[in-house]
Amino acid sequence: MKKKWGAGILAVLLAVVSLTVGMTMTVAADNEQDGSGRITAFADDDGSGNWTWASKFIYACAEKGIISGFPDQTFHIEEGLTREQAAKIIAEAFQLPEVDGTVPESNGGPDSEEPGKDTGTLLSADFADSDSIQPWAVPYVERCVQAGVIKGYEDGTFRPQNTVTRADFCKLISSAAKLSGEKGKAAFRDDDGAGSWSWASAGIYACYRNGIIGGYGDGDFLPANPVTRGQASKIIAIAGGLAEPEQVTEYQKYALATAETLIAKGIYSFNELVNVLAYGNGYMVSEAIYAAINCGADWTDMAMKRAASILEDAGTEGITRDDFVKLMTDQFGFTSGQTEYAAEHCGAKWKDPVPPDMVVQWQDFWQWGDADDYLDHPTHAISVVSQHTSLYAISPRLLLYSIGLIPPRDIFIRS
Repeated sequence: MKKKWGAGILAVLLAVVSLTVGMTMTVAADNEQDGSGRITAFADDDGSGNWTWASKFIYACAEKGIISGFPDQTFHIEEGLTREQAAKIIAEAFQLPEVDGTVPESNGGPDSEEPGKDTGTLLSADFADSDSIQPWAVPYVERCVQAGVIKGYEDGTFRPQNTVTRADFCKLISSAAKLSGEKGKAAFRDDDGAGSWSWASAGIYACYRNGIIGGYGDGDFLPANPVTRGQASKIIAIAGGLAEPEQVTEYQKYALATAETLIAKGIYSFNELVNVLAYGNGYMVSEAIYAAINCGADWTDMAMKRAASILEDAGTEGITRDDFVKLMTDQFGFTSGQTEYAAEHCGAKWKDPVPPDMVVQWQDFWQWGDADDYLDHPTHAISVVSQHTSLYAISPRLLLYSIGLIPPRDIFIRS
């Protein structure tokens, strides 16, 4: 990671951020700016929503000129980030070397849609769609390409207006900040090794291990989701040394030790482990989620072990694929990706589902005659139902009725 700015500058920066975060914006005809022309209050900062957690990171980046917002002096905190915008903020945040002949002459909103004055000329970034890169973005794209941070797509295009995903951004940041690519023991809940996880995993976990990202409150990372401008500001601020990463608490460490003991002895999905830690061991949900991410469990491997257990319990009768999926997701809490992987690789010979013409549905059986007679003679009720329906399988509900445990309101009949 980049070396932090001096303590004196950082102290001034924190003071400015503290001041602006505490302000309540009511009317914002113009953004407030300090003597350097840097923005200290964006027009759309109302102090609510994502501004409550992201403002200190946004203004830290704005103070250094890394982010300058849009021409109307708004920031658009929840909007996605384009690839050319990402190139600008990464080049500035990590002070990537300038390339001769491509240094911009003005600040003209270089991370927004406002063109700068210097058109620049792509050198090594000779992309097939280079004409579609906005003039203000050319120098920054070139700096990122020369530094090996951005390489473009396999077809030779750059696609400057494409939205950057969370996986994309972590990969770019880990490259720019030269973070270690080892995954370590961490594993987000939705890490199934497929899709974005297959190519961006190293970058994602490098950012996670360095306290740059933390995922969502449920333990997911959602790599294919667009990275918002608020999220990008936090990532940039921490990776660039403008803000401190969140520190691990003692209770998180205790929860982690408990989680490691649990997974060494049993089979858990991410959700099951969190529930056991939070509701069985008294940890806060946030502490339980931290422990589940960092305990070293391979959730896909856990899904395979649970699949083997389900198939063993099913025995010679077997189980349908649909019933297997419901058990894995609804009862044991595995993600759809982990469940599908287990279903494809567990080697099961799935039981045939009930044929469509034999599917049974709920219906009142009062229509078949004297309900009181059925109440008094459960066996007769089963006989009557069988005659009327040719049941493919006896309903558990009907069996419960036959021994008097439930009222005779509904039974299965053939569709």
